Parts: sequence; structure tokens; C-alpha cells
Amino acid sequence: MQRVLIYSVLLIAGMGLSQLAFVDALRDAISALTMIFLAYIMTEVGMEFDIDKSRLRQYAVDYLIAMGAAAIPWLSAALYFWWFFNLGAREALLVGRFASPTSAGILFTLLAAAGLAATWVYKKARILAIFDDLDTVLLMIPLKMALIGFEPKLLILITVILALLAAAYFCIHWLRVPTNNAWVAVYALGVWGGSFAFDYVTELHLEVLLPAFALGCIIKSDHLHGSAEYGAQRPRMRPHEPLWEGLLDRGIKRGVHVLCGDGPSSSSARWNGSGCSSATCDSHHPIEQHREVSPFSCLW
Repeated sequence: MQRVLIYSVLLIAGMGLSQLAFVDALRDAISALTMIFLAYIMTEVGMEFDIDKSRLRQYAVDYLIAMGAAAIPWLSAALYFWWFFNLGAREALLVGRFASPTSAGILFTLLAAAGLAATWVYKKARILAIFDDLDTVLLMIPLKMALIGFEPKLLILITVILALLAAAYFCIHWLRVPTNNAWVAVYALGVWGGSFAFDYVTELHLEVLLPAFALGCIIKSDHLHGSAEYGAQRPRMRPHEPLWEGLLDRGIKRGVHVLCGDGPSSSSARWNGSGCSSATCDSHHPIEQHREVSPFSCLW
């Protein structure tokens, strides 16, 4: 429970820091560091994950539940912006996207820190959170088509997503590579770099969560990671674990709470020239008109 308290305080501290003026100048660095830390956590989650191929029907039910968890907040926020700010329906849907993504990194670390790592609740939440992230990415594809029309390059995004899912399913725990904390951090940095390069080259947005999770599923781990480190049967220190690796792991998992708390800053949610918030927009095409006031200012 001490870890839960520490993580909660760090999350609140991050929310407080987000209101400071100088933080806005560091927005790009904060965003990059947040994605690297989340990639680290999701890689660990994938390394623990196992697919029961005899229960595919249950996974389909879980996906429908996760779809509701992603779509209902999104549509509710879009309705709010459409009704109170007189936005167009398509513009409201794009702005409302901020309500859809799950805070998977925070969810997993808090549940594990609370001692729920070995419970059914944690395992079910892990599946739903992963499907929620996937559904958020998939729902953006038809929205992009509605906003900018069909572009062939959107097929690239669909192909990459399907390839990641296929690799996670058919090659689960196949790749033998080093899996200590330092190497997982290197893999997370590589996932962020690959995602950043993909975004830059294709102008399509691919969150790090799905690639990091897929990579973790492919890796065969002989070490305890993520939730397993809080398991009831695990000693407090892994044998032969260097002190600096333990500090690295704790630093990342504590740092992600500060950074995620710092993320939803009203000062950084500016309405850009494409007519959508810089915090949520991943299209460079104009929608309606330039606006100077962010609708997020009423929420934070």
C-alpha cells in the first residue's frame, strides 16, 4: 500500500507541475519521455502475457467490453463539445478523442503495487486495457477518413497494426534476448524511436503501447517483470540484480506517474491551425477554422 500512496502523490504532483508556465516549453521532451516510460511498462506487460487459444470466444467478449470503454467516453466528450461549444460533428469527434485512450501504464503499476498482481482482477484488467488501446487506434482510422477522405497510406497503418497483432499471437514468447531491466529500457527506447520515425515518415500516428506490448509478447523472459515483482511469492530483491537496475525500474515506474500527471495541461492544449487540439490531433489537414481558445480550459 505504501507504493500506491507514493504513486498517487507523484501523480498529483505531476498535475500540479502541469500548471506552471515553464512546463509548456518542455512539452515535446515530456511527451517523448512519457512514451518511452510507457513503452517500458507495456513491454513488461507483454512479457508476462500469455494467450489461452482455447478461450478465443471469451477474448471476443472482452474486446466488445473494451470497445465500449473506449467509445462511450469518446462519444460523450464529443457530444459535450458539440453541444456547448457549437463545433461541427466531425470536429467534436476529433477533440473528444482525448477521453478515449486508457492510462494503461498507471493502471498496471497501481494494481500491481496494491498487491493485486496475482488476482483475476489484474489479469482481466490487463486484457481489457490492451483491447482498449487497440480499439482507440482502430476507431481513429474511420474518423480520419471522415475528416480528410480516404488516403492509401491509411492502409499502411492498418497493415502495421495487423502485423503487430499477428506477431504477438503466432510468435508469443519465441524470441530469446536479454530481459533484465536495462535491456527492457533499451527495447522501450527502440520502440519509441521506431514509432516516432513511423509518424514522421508516414504522417500517421501509431501509439507506442501496441508495438511495445507486441514486442513483449514476442520476447521469451526468464526473469520476473512488471506485476510479477509485486507477487506474493516473490522476494523483495531478485537474486543477482544490480542495485542500479532496481533503481532504474523504480525510477521509470515512479516517473511515469509524474509525467502522466503533467500531461493533461490546459496550457499545452492549444487550438492549432488545423482546428483541433495539439494534444489530440494527428492530422495536418484543416477542418473548419482557426480558433485561439481551447475548449480544454473548462476541464482542467
